[in-house]
Amino acid sequence: MNHRICLVLLCGLPFGLMAQSLPGADSLTRLIRKTLQFVESQQVKETIPGYEFAGEWPSEMQMKSPYPLLGKHRSYDSNCFSLAATLNILADVYTLDTSLKAIPKLMDKAYPQLMSYVSKDGFNFWPLLPPGGSLSWYRSTDYRQRVRRPIQFPILNTYIRRAANVMNDNDDTAQALLALLRYERLLGIPIPDSLRNLSFHSYRDTLRDNRHYYNHFAFVPYNTGAFLTWRGEERFFPTHDLVLLAINNALFLTPLSTAYPKAYTPYMPYGSNDIDAVVNANVLHYLTEVQRYEPGIYGAAQFIHRKVHLKRYSKAGVYYPNRYHLHHAVIKAFKSGANELKPSVEQLIKHLKVSQKSNGSYHSRWLVNRRDIDQSTLYALHAMLMAGSMKETGLQPQIEKALHFLLSRLSVSPEQACLNGGVYFSGGTVIRNTLYWSSDAYSTALFLHCLTLIRAQTAEPNSAPNR
Repeated sequence: MNHRICLVLLCGLPFGLMAQSLPGADSLTRLIRKTLQFVESQQVKETIPGYEFAGEWPSEMQMKSPYPLLGKHRSYDSNCFSLAATLNILADVYTLDTSLKAIPKLMDKAYPQLMSYVSKDGFNFWPLLPPGGSLSWYRSTDYRQRVRRPIQFPILNTYIRRAANVMNDNDDTAQALLALLRYERLLGIPIPDSLRNLSFHSYRDTLRDNRHYYNHFAFVPYNTGAFLTWRGEERFFPTHDLVLLAINNALFLTPLSTAYPKAYTPYMPYGSNDIDAVVNANVLHYLTEVQRYEPGIYGAAQFIHRKVHLKRYSKAGVYYPNRYHLHHAVIKAFKSGANELKPSVEQLIKHLKVSQKSNGSYHSRWLVNRRDIDQSTLYALHAMLMAGSMKETGLQPQIEKALHFLLSRLSVSPEQACLNGGVYFSGGTVIRNTLYWSSDAYSTALFLHCLTLIRAQTAEPNSAPNR
């Protein structure tokens, strides 16, 4: 599906679908079936050791330009975030349309792989695998031990192999727990007792002298009370001292630096925790759905408000360079019941109204995958639909134009339709605009949810959904 052909010719949809208006229920239903068929066809059928895992959906880990110690590669990747995020989207689709019987089957096949990312007090980003090469310049490597690492991406030096063994994080933990909550509600699979009561308040930005350099130069105040990204202990370092900070960073590749990784030990990048607005929105989303109060909720909301008030849409997420991922995550959390986010949602809606291009698209910065146009438009469209009734929000013109643009970008065949995946995650900090993850299945699933939301909003009152 690497070609783009007019949707009217291949899908047999009415010409009105391509006009600047919302399509009818029949046209939407046919397109929903096609996009779901693509997502279904993409799910991995069987595990091939060292290559892929059954139940997951393909994602790509890629370097857009060469970088020291990382090179320039593009490889298949297995990770918790893309799996859990895709599962959550599909669960939302099924909640809107229970006639889509393929979705519970897809979720059932993915469950074992989702659970494989469990690690002590949370979920990890990467699978647990034997070391992908030597972990020391002067000691032998024990390949019987397991570390967290990418399944295919080639890492050619010992330093990055050690650094890739990251610790658990709040982002993957929130997304995976949310998926488990959907398994319980929709499929009747109970959340394991060991995971049901996992909390986030132990990992908050309180009484810390540390400051991640990205947050430092973004003028993030101390003790925000917001949720931190990594679920582990950071190495003490007084980052308010710019001289010491410069020395520490200059020694980055030596054991004298707090950022130095050790073999087999779960690693916190740079040795210092960070605060990410999108991560905080994702944590709020889960806590709201599970109806659990934790002390960090207020701090998370205030941190997000600060970023939105300052219009830091492109830089609010340490690991999310797409400008509209913030809109997508914050409005989605608000829709789940996080009313603390209402002031931010109102400003984000205003921004969505004024930042759309004349052709219906939305753009990120040029550095982000050449403006990451398709993914930016997809996130913007989903955020607008999640914000509420399009007539009440006043976003119907923008929604119609964004949908029209994305329809023109579909790759199609007689049986399937998909969107090319854009940036949904990045390596963060210095490689924030260089190391990206993308997934056609994830992006197409999100577009599928947009279509079901549009159909639900435009259905005739007091009538059953057109199935």
